[in-house]
Amino acid sequence: MLRKESPHLGQRYTKGVPIEVLPLAYVPVQRKIEDLFGGRAELRMAKMKAGPLVTDNGNFILDWKFPPALSDWRAVNQGISMIPGEH
Repeated sequence: MLRKESPHLGQRYTKGVPIEVLPLAYVPVQRKIEDLFGGRAELRMAKMKAGPLVTDNGNFILDWKFPPALSDWRAVNQGISMIPGEH
């Protein structure tokens, strides 16, 4: 059995769903995700330098630890995609 294989999303892989956001918008996007869907969206910090991890596109990553009650992932995807600043 694979280590990350599970019958439900997030059951074994608990680092959260990575969401790429524009640096200037990460706080409003973080709050909007938490308000709309619950859970906790945390800014991913870099391991080898001070500050947040920066992607190749110059953006930040929010790791969203979602509540277990979510089941309509199409609606979640659409809702997150509609948030200005989410990339």
